[in-house]
Amino acid sequence: MIDKLFEIGLLYDFYSELLTPHQKDICRLYFEDNYTLGEIADETGISRQAVHDAVSKSEKSLRGYEEKLGLAKRFLSREEEIRRARAAVDRLIGGHKEDAELISELYAVRNILDRIGD
Repeated sequence: MIDKLFEIGLLYDFYSELLTPHQKDICRLYFEDNYTLGEIADETGISRQAVHDAVSKSEKSLRGYEEKLGLAKRFLSREEEIRRARAAVDRLIGGHKEDAELISELYAVRNILDRIGD
C-alpha cells in the first residue's frame, strides 16, 4: 500500500496540472490531505462512489501520462545515480585522507551533488 501511495503521489507531483480541475481538487484532498472518500464526498457535495470513480480515473490518467512521458521514472533514476555518485565520492574521501588537495576537490564535487539532489 505504501508503494502505491508513493507511486501515485510521485505521479501526482509530476502530472497534476494535466488533470481536470475537478480531478486535481479530489486528488489533492485524497493524496495530499489524506481525506477519506467519505470526507471528500462531504466536502465536495458528491457521492462517495463519484469520489471513488474520480480517484480511479485520475490514477489511470496519471499512469498514462507517466507511460507516455516517463518523467517520474527519469527522476527516480537520476536520484539513484546521484546517491551512487555521493557514495563513490565518500569512499574516495575515506581512502585519500592524506591528500588535502584531492579531499578539497572531492568535497566540492560532493557539494555539487548535494545541490543537484535537493
